[in-house]
Amino acid sequence: MDNSGTGSSRCCRRKSLIELLESRYYKKFLPLIYKQTYAERVLRGCPENLRIWKSSSDKTLISLPPPPKIKDVPHAKPERLGRVIKQLAECYRKDLRGKIALANEVIKTLLNATDKVAVAFSGGRDSLVALHLTLKIKPDIPVIFVNTGIEFPESLKYIRQLKKDWNLNLYEAKANVDFWKLTEEQGIPVAGRGNTTFMRELSQKADVKLSNSCCRRSDARRVGHAC
Repeated sequence: MDNSGTGSSRCCRRKSLIELLESRYYKKFLPLIYKQTYAERVLRGCPENLRIWKSSSDKTLISLPPPPKIKDVPHAKPERLGRVIKQLAECYRKDLRGKIALANEVIKTLLNATDKVAVAFSGGRDSLVALHLTLKIKPDIPVIFVNTGIEFPESLKYIRQLKKDWNLNLYEAKANVDFWKLTEEQGIPVAGRGNTTFMRELSQKADVKLSNSCCRRSDARRVGHAC
């Protein structure tokens, strides 16, 4: 079978597509799709000291401007933060709603499996979302925070303030040994048998069964957490 004309026909089709884009959409979309080669072709043969022209009405770009610089802002203004939150809320897209529906289904399945379920909260954004979704289904669920002794003071303040604001049934577990001293003696901690004693004591305190893995079966009493 002779495929000699295949490459040339594809090239022609691609060339026709580019010409179609240039003729119909270059004013708005072409600078985003066809940046450098289009600008080079337009400016070919022009002197180096040629001024760059940019229209603010139809957004036509002959050449891309330099990237904007970001200034350091130590403290965001409340009204600015409010606008950001509003913009994030407007991004509540269909695919995100599907993920939330799936998460709610998993949480309900776990809650229906046993009446002894807790949610782990570290103060991070992932566990905050897991906590928020779980509280909407079971407002009085036990919440477990593991204080390793190396958290920033701001993190501890935030978690304890959230306990008051959300009226959380929060259990705070603290280690009996210094984290850094233990790291020097035993190395970086990993999930495993070394956590057995700690997990057992925390289980007794919160009256739930804790698991080191978030991927095990949910047919027993355990803690739900973001993973």
